[in-house]
Amino acid sequence: MKKILIIIVLMFSLISCKIPNKNALAPLTINTMGTIITVKLYDEGTKEHYNKIKEIYEYYDYLGSNIIRETERYNHLNNVYKINLNKGNALEVNDDLFNMISLSLLIMEETNGYFNPLIGEAVDIWKNVIEEYNRMTISEEIYNEVVLSLNEIPRVTSDDIILDNENKTVKVLGRAKLDLGAVAKGYATEEAVKYIKSKNIKTYNINAGMSSLAYGIHPDKRPFNTGLNDPYNLFDGNGIYGILKVQNKHVVTSGDYIQYVKYEDKILHHILNPFDYMPKNYYHTITILGDDGGLLDAYSTAIFNMPEEEAINFLESKGLKYSFYKANGVSHNFSEEEFELMKLRP
Repeated sequence: MKKILIIIVLMFSLISCKIPNKNALAPLTINTMGTIITVKLYDEGTKEHYNKIKEIYEYYDYLGSNIIRETERYNHLNNVYKINLNKGNALEVNDDLFNMISLSLLIMEETNGYFNPLIGEAVDIWKNVIEEYNRMTISEEIYNEVVLSLNEIPRVTSDDIILDNENKTVKVLGRAKLDLGAVAKGYATEEAVKYIKSKNIKTYNINAGMSSLAYGIHPDKRPFNTGLNDPYNLFDGNGIYGILKVQNKHVVTSGDYIQYVKYEDKILHHILNPFDYMPKNYYHTITILGDDGGLLDAYSTAIFNMPEEEAINFLESKGLKYSFYKANGVSHNFSEEEFELMKLRP
């Protein structure tokens, strides 16, 4: 349930309006977690800081991976792939992976199962179809084969995984397959921000594949301006439907228009409803603003398959700001100072 590119950053601020610091380093670019991650530390950033941030992302990429990863640095550690490979057996993991899995199960409970990190088998079925026929219309035969395969998977719940807090072991049972793709990148970004703050760095931004963004203070002492993409050209905004002003926050977005196939004029995207393993079409994109990248990453996956009223009630109960981009327009709870909404086309 990997997130996708759905935000255009109007001012990612690689260039500041201030007189540039000749000693400032170029932004860090990392190819990891299935995307390109760009980190910009302004006057306070050093090569040591960038190296540590790179290490954080590569570390969590390995821990959260559900495919074979051969890396000399981390091969001694158990990860998601090894947990699934040893299904039915308790596998010891380190504290960081144990905590990420524990958080995922907590969010599963908070969202009443709309977020489910155990539906990896269903995710793989859709992933294979989308990779082969991406953005194409699939035949009735292929669609029926997918549905038949999904119907053979029983519903998986938190009963299908056992965590032993004392021994730090994880055991996956039955047809459950652990998949942390909907939380790992946001979790790693949150850890990167914690590190940045621990070094008293205040002016920074992180673009983790555009779907997970983190902002500190802009060097010009103003909010960062982030444009929210208008993929279906519903607004008069030159490709964006709104401009979000952000400072000291995370911005996470999920959407339906990059990874998908079509069937009978419906978009069948990669973000699955955990109760029937089928994608829903309530929204084209959703954007959430908040303080914790890991939580937001998982929340955005959960609410993508919630009806709007239920999604709004959930987000507002958490005190979160949001924007839902839908076929008939946008609903949001940002103030005018925080968000500029473009004009809807006739």
